[in-house]
Amino acid sequence: MSDDNSIDVGVGVAGLVVAVVLLWISLAADFNRLHDTGKSGWWVLFYFVPIANIILFLYLLFASGERRQNRWGPPL
Repeated sequence: MSDDNSIDVGVGVAGLVVAVVLLWISLAADFNRLHDTGKSGWWVLFYFVPIANIILFLYLLFASGERRQNRWGPPL
């Protein structure tokens, strides 16, 4: 019986580690995309506001980046 619990805990911890890594990668990509459009990375906080998170996602999906250098550097 104790072996089953240790496996469940191990799977849970591994899942948590994977989720944190994926969240980190996703936020980094979102920050870069926001900077490409000339916006601050703080806009990512809108992901925690219902409905606003959908609007932000669609904005990041369809907005074109700035063609000139902005305060975060030259376009990529």
